[in-house]
Amino acid sequence: MANLTTYAENALLNKLLRNTDFTQPVTVYLALFTTATDPTGAGTEVAGFGYARQPITFNAPAGGVVAQAADIVFPQAAGGDWGVIGWAALMSAVTGGNMLYQGPLATARTILNGDQAKFAAAVLTAALS
Repeated sequence: MANLTTYAENALLNKLLRNTDFTQPVTVYLALFTTATDPTGAGTEVAGFGYARQPITFNAPAGGVVAQAADIVFPQAAGGDWGVIGWAALMSAVTGGNMLYQGPLATARTILNGDQAKFAAAVLTAALS
């Protein structure tokens, strides 16, 4: 995940430089997209056929980068295809919420009926720069 969203940039700037609180998510979720995401929160998230955002946790930062702490396994696609997954985002809620980070996956993956999207630990990383 290479890019903070505008929402997250503004929240961090407000907190760090203006002492203005924002509602920090209790749990962060990984969402998958079939069209490009961007800093404004755009993109088409997978919907239906057993899809659900998955909780994601991160290890302590090292060198200004955090890596996902554990494997993430999405539910099996059921009753239809999810399509070509080329982008992912970190979201502040299991549904709705705010997009925090977003970006393209290193390799797009086609998820067909019966397939599962999986991300091994440490594959997904985030940084502030």
